[in-house]
Amino acid sequence: MYIFLNSERELSTFLTFLLASVGISIAGLLLVFCLVVFFSKKAVKPVAESYEKQKRFITDASPEIKTPLTIIDANTEVIEMTNGENPVCHSGTGCNNKRRRSYLKAACLPSVRQCNQIWN
Repeated sequence: MYIFLNSERELSTFLTFLLASVGISIAGLLLVFCLVVFFSKKAVKPVAESYEKQKRFITDASPEIKTPLTIIDANTEVIEMTNGENPVCHSGTGCNNKRRRSYLKAACLPSVRQCNQIWN
């Protein structure tokens, strides 16, 4: 003997509960995703601004450093051409300073180019 039980109501309730659970879960995940995106933009904004300021500073500082050094070197060369060889070079300090300035100028430009290549 077989007895059949009508469970249509229970299946309908289960299906409704399942669909409601999936819908609420998807809505919750979307809400969390939107909140994460919103707050992460706020958190990253100061870092991005600092990065841009640093990039601008390095780009602007290189010519500001190189220009006075070039003027000093040009003035030194004019003095040497006018008065002959620089007497300071015999003691070594004048020539060493000129070499240091040349080294500093040579070091400034490649670092700015390298930073620009990295940032772009």
